Amino acid sequence: MGLSHFASASMSYGMVSDFVPLLEYMVRDKAKRSVKLKHVFLLLDVDFFGRPSWTNFNINSFLPPEISEESAARFWWRYLTAFQYRLWRDVIREARLRTEPARAAAASGDVDARGPVDPAEALEGVRSPLVQQEYRRGWNAVRPDLDRQLALLQRLVALCRENQIRLTVAISPLQAWNLDLNGRTEIDALSERLSRITPLFDFNAVPLIADKDEYWLDNSHFNQKAGAMMLARIFGTGTDVGWGELRGAENDDGRSVSSRPAEGGVAAPRAMNETPPEAR
Repeated sequence: MGLSHFASASMSYGMVSDFVPLLEYMVRDKAKRSVKLKHVFLLLDVDFFGRPSWTNFNINSFLPPEISEESAARFWWRYLTAFQYRLWRDVIREARLRTEPARAAAASGDVDARGPVDPAEALEGVRSPLVQQEYRRGWNAVRPDLDRQLALLQRLVALCRENQIRLTVAISPLQAWNLDLNGRTEIDALSERLSRITPLFDFNAVPLIADKDEYWLDNSHFNQKAGAMMLARIFGTGTDVGWGELRGAENDDGRSVSSRPAEGGVAAPRAMNETPPEAR
């Protein structure tokens, strides 16, 4: 791809609420050192987009002071005196809920006619695939942080344009079970909404690898073979099998990626949101 230096910003449960402050920090830091950031490649997990953000929520998800610009002393004091109140509260609550019925029965002298209850049998109905799927579908339909995260994506796009940084966006492919539980129509509608903010490559528009185990490391993460196919589609680094739909190019005033390599050889296409040479 013609890269000489690059940095990976992958993180557990990473969301746009993490990526924007990280990019703001990188722009500030490079400006101080007279170094230019040339290209950002953003991979979005559309199944989590709009869900409650994990950023600065728990002790293992606070942004470092260099990025958040909070006091370093406060940041480190928080970790030195960490007390996870929510976890402590929930553990005690759960223990109380389990023991109170037994204590009440013992005090009254009542005997459960059913005899000892097997916890696995008691939860059998709750754990059935049908109940799980219906619960998950209902949970997936709730995206309380959607508006704020859409605004953050707009901020990231504007930050790249203001600093002449190339931006390439893609949506991660999902496995078939995940597409089903999120709703293919909902995933498609959300992807379309994101493409109105910035052009993107949608690797769920045609779910080519959704039900093919050879392209997946586990239930959520695609493997190197799938990644190579995605890069070939986006950057022309190999054989393009036509997987991955470019959406939203018409919303970017002609500054979108060409998904095809240049004639006469393989060349990285102009990136989304890059100012065209003729307009410079």
